[in-house]
Amino acid sequence: MGIAYRRGRGSRFPELNEVYSKYFPPDEKPPARITVEVKGLPKGALVEIGVIAQKA
Repeated sequence: MGIAYRRGRGSRFPELNEVYSKYFPPDEKPPARITVEVKGLPKGALVEIGVIAQKA
């Protein structure tokens, strides 16, 4: 599962989805994620993503 923290208003989901899809094969369902809008992130970042993974 992943948690994505987004800075600022407006829909950046298409951009986030495009990058996210590059890391998962198109024939597999990507892991669940939660997206949270925040006022600010360290070093002015637009997105911060935290992931919990388990090797299959």
